Amino acid sequence: MLQDGQQWKIVEVQRDMTMEDLPSAVQTLIKKQENSDQVRRIIESKQYGTDITIYEFYLVAENGTESRKEIKSENDEVVLLDEEWKH
Repeated sequence: MLQDGQQWKIVEVQRDMTMEDLPSAVQTLIKKQENSDQVRRIIESKQYGTDITIYEFYLVAENGTESRKEIKSENDEVVLLDEEWKH
């Protein structure tokens, strides 16, 4: 939720997921990425009032280095984002 003046509005609804829960196109795209086997957490963020869903992948390398990738799904098309998604 974000505050807009005196009112709050819903901007997204999030939930944790597993690889098995992901839509097949999202699974395929993340598995093509480097270090996809190092995914430690997945968050689905449905953008309220739109057909956009952002999948956030948190990765941890063997040496402890953390990284993050995001995939945008909209109208049955998926794309790896170059920059962090903003509401």
